[in-house]
Amino acid sequence: RNIQTIESVVNEWGAAILKPRLGSFGKGVALLNSYFAVRDVLEYIESTTGGSPDRAFLLERYYENDAKDWVSTTIVNGKIMYGYRKRPSKIVKMGPQAYKIYDENKIGGEVDICELSDEHREEAIKAFHALGAQIMGFDMILHNGLPIIVDENTFAGFYPSLFVQAKKNPAHELYKLISDEIDKFKKNNC
Repeated sequence: RNIQTIESVVNEWGAAILKPRLGSFGKGVALLNSYFAVRDVLEYIESTTGGSPDRAFLLERYYENDAKDWVSTTIVNGKIMYGYRKRPSKIVKMGPQAYKIYDENKIGGEVDICELSDEHREEAIKAFHALGAQIMGFDMILHNGLPIIVDENTFAGFYPSLFVQAKKNPAHELYKLISDEIDKFKKNNC
C-alpha cells in the first residue's frame, strides 16, 4: 500500500521484474525499467482490482544475463536429481535484450537435460537447505559469471525422461525421502 517505499530500491537497481506471487508459467512477468513504470503498473492493478489479486507483489532485481546460460535443477531430499534447460520455443522477449520463459498454455515440458557447474550445484544446495522444503527446484541465470537463483519452485520440474537420462528412479528417490523423514520422526519422538 506504500509504493513510494520501493522508490530508492528500484532507482538503485535501474530495472525490476514484477512477478505473480504464485507463478504462472511466465504469464504476468514484466520487466519495468524505472520506478515510475513500477509505480504506474502497481497502481493500475490496485485501481482496477482493489488490491493485489494474489495478496502480494513480487518485485525482483533484473540482472543482465544471456538466455543460453539459463539452467534449472530439481532436488529431492538434498540430492540434485538433474539439471535442465527449457528449449528455445519456451523463451520469449521481455524487453529489447531481455527474455523470459513463457508457456502460454501452461503445460510445461520442452526441456533438455544439461550438466550443472559446481557453482550452480553449490548455490542450489545452499538455497535448498536455507528454505527447508524436501522437494525443490531452482531456476538460475548467470550474471558476471556467477549463478543467481531467480525462482524457487516447490512444484519442482519432475520430468520422467530426465530421471531416465540421469539414471535415477523417482519412485526410489521419493521412497528414500519418506523413509528418512520417518526415521527422523522416530528418533526425535521416541
